[in-house]
Amino acid sequence: MNLYRRIGFGVIVLFFVAVVLFFRRILLPFILGSLIVFILEPLVLRLTRLKVPRAIAVFLVLGGLLFGIGGFGYVLVPRLQKEVKKVTEKFELLLTRGRDYYEKLVTNVAGWIQSTTGGDVDGKYKPPKPSEWGFGPDLFKYPDDSSLLVPYLPEQRLPIREDEIRELENLVQVHKRSDSSLSKNQLDDELSKVNLVMVKLDKRHWGVRLNDQTFHFTALGDDHYSFVPKVGRHRGPKIKNFRKEVETALWDGLEKIATKVVSGFATFAEGLISGLMGVMIGMVITFMVAAFLLIDVHGIVAYFDALVPQRWRADYDDLKQRLGGQLGNAIRGQLAIAAIDGILCGIGFAILIPEYTVVLAFLCGSLALIPIFGTIISLIPCVLIGFSYSAMTAVWVFLWIMGVHFVDANIMSPKVIGSSVKINPVIIIFVLIAGEHAFGAVGALLAVPTTAIIQAILGFVWARIRPANVVDA
Repeated sequence: MNLYRRIGFGVIVLFFVAVVLFFRRILLPFILGSLIVFILEPLVLRLTRLKVPRAIAVFLVLGGLLFGIGGFGYVLVPRLQKEVKKVTEKFELLLTRGRDYYEKLVTNVAGWIQSTTGGDVDGKYKPPKPSEWGFGPDLFKYPDDSSLLVPYLPEQRLPIREDEIRELENLVQVHKRSDSSLSKNQLDDELSKVNLVMVKLDKRHWGVRLNDQTFHFTALGDDHYSFVPKVGRHRGPKIKNFRKEVETALWDGLEKIATKVVSGFATFAEGLISGLMGVMIGMVITFMVAAFLLIDVHGIVAYFDALVPQRWRADYDDLKQRLGGQLGNAIRGQLAIAAIDGILCGIGFAILIPEYTVVLAFLCGSLALIPIFGTIISLIPCVLIGFSYSAMTAVWVFLWIMGVHFVDANIMSPKVIGSSVKINPVIIIFVLIAGEHAFGAVGALLAVPTTAIIQAILGFVWARIRPANVVDA
């Protein structure tokens, strides 16, 4: 019979685990409702000790909580609407002035690239200083595999006699390639890079015009001279219409960014609306679960107590006490963190944006129920409202909340929650990050209570399997 009972108990446990895994996506309201019971049960007990019927006590406690949440929304929503309008006007003003700011940016970027690369901005090309020898700047010798029609000048002797004038055409050779991708303007631009041009001055005289290329001029005798192109370091080709090219590239980039921002904002707004609807439905279910549990919590506990055999009652009571103590301490610790965060944020808001101190402090305190990460989430509305004052105010609001986050992450959460639940601060930080990574904000919210439950169970098991000579610290 003992064996059958153990098998039956194992089957029940496996069935319970399977149900939890199968319905895990809808368990959150029930979990949150159970946590609300831990928070509100002391208040309900106090009212029942004053001879108030339990159902009425639950109604008063939950009604007061809902009234507070509703009052907060009544105060917050109109102010947020007003501030969103102000923020929108600020952004419209920034967009109006944005082109002027962006043109200044384009000018600065073009100037910086010009000074860095020696490029030509707006066609106002200033040739570099002449080489130490020869004429003009150093030659840039293009590689033979260049994709453009690149001119080059091979090394040749320059005939001077009149009967050799026709051979002057051999001095100016352009390396032509068939490249259909080049337009006529691009082709003309490439051909204009020919650096040695023979110019007929009159019937018997020719002139040699050296453009931007360096030549070594040597007299060979017998009226012959040698023009040898000097290969110098790469100064880069001139960039014509540089400002226009940079401006076009930057404006194209800005247009792409703006398109992504607008589409991203639309997606965010759509998700926000659907998310708010889901939150409202979840809140209704959560408070319904909490109400039913609070009304008959003692009956529910008594039902599970009756399922435990008498010989296991001592162990069962010990486990129940451990779970209640650890979970209660974890919840109270998170509430303490939320209150401290709300007070610290309120101090900063009273200095920076006093008109919204109470509302924003309450918002930050509520979001701080998610340790460490809640403070960061509260950045968005607070910074947006700061923008309605000035950009500098928004910066100070950001820095203040990040300072509170630093104190929260490194001092308050590890110390307050860790001391109340008796969990090492490193483990607290680890479970918060792991919970957020696995289940998002909900995982971060439930990370510490879940860890407290696991710790209570492990402590219960260890107390029964530890050797007799091992004593707890």
